[in-house]
Amino acid sequence: MLKLVLNRLTTSMLLQVLRSWRWLSRSQWLSRDELMKIQSRKLRDIVSHAYERTVFYRRLYGNQMPSISSVRDIRRLPIITKEIVRKTPLEERIASGTDVRKCVRKTTTGTTGIPITVLEDPASAAYLDGLHLRRLWSYGVRPHYKIVRIVSGPLERAQVQTVSDIAGLW
Repeated sequence: MLKLVLNRLTTSMLLQVLRSWRWLSRSQWLSRDELMKIQSRKLRDIVSHAYERTVFYRRLYGNQMPSISSVRDIRRLPIITKEIVRKTPLEERIASGTDVRKCVRKTTTGTTGIPITVLEDPASAAYLDGLHLRRLWSYGVRPHYKIVRIVSGPLERAQVQTVSDIAGLW
């Protein structure tokens, strides 16, 4: 079992999940002002990244990147609907320099219309795993507990594994 885990999971991926978990466990106790500063910085970073590295956002934002100084400035950003995303080819929504081979392809069920495909990069997957671990921990679940996950819908959804699943943390 351990050999299988090591073949499918790098130590750095697991460390990234644990760092995310640690950060999320601590950040929930920060003051409102501290959280607002962090959120503002992250919003500036993501808007800048999107504008500089994707065709989709350059087209959406126009000739100039939106000026973001705080989270309140999110109102300046255009609203993105599912229809806009559906009409935009995946290649135009991928940031330049992204190693698509390392990303996980996820497709919505399409229950509200045509399915949408997105790519999840390893850093985002690790962050979401960290968030999931924090939630389980807050419910009193510990790594040595056995848990059952019930997933409705297509069999493919039930077979998706997180980094934490592969590592055997839960």
